[in-house]
Amino acid sequence: MNFQSIQELNVYLSSLENVVHFLVLNNDEEVLGWAFKFSRDLQRWFVIILSHTIHENGWGSKMLQKIIENEVEMTGWVVDKDLYTKSDSTIYRSPLSFYHKNGFISVPESRLETQDLSAVKIIYRQQGNI
Repeated sequence: MNFQSIQELNVYLSSLENVVHFLVLNNDEEVLGWAFKFSRDLQRWFVIILSHTIHENGWGSKMLQKIIENEVEMTGWVVDKDLYTKSDSTIYRSPLSFYHKNGFISVPESRLETQDLSAVKIIYRQQGNI
């Protein structure tokens, strides 16, 4: 997610249906992680954004568990190649293996391809709902 202004972000967020937000805050109440799930095209979708300062500390898994809680199926887009550079000039490492480790499967025939982004669709299905 890369918006040029708060107004663009607000327009995007206001277009979503059935939204539930989750935050990770530090002791100073600064946001270190943000996740949300929403409905679109008869599916439940999710987004997780974490500060690099809390990577590999279990927060992604905790947020993911909250996202899939009480859901039969969850869908998302995940960058699956290490082709991108973050705003601090470091390489953006694909989180695809993290999602696979947490029970998601890739749908390689379903891709999001734009001028700025290439991602694969991932799906999580609760046990017994295949």
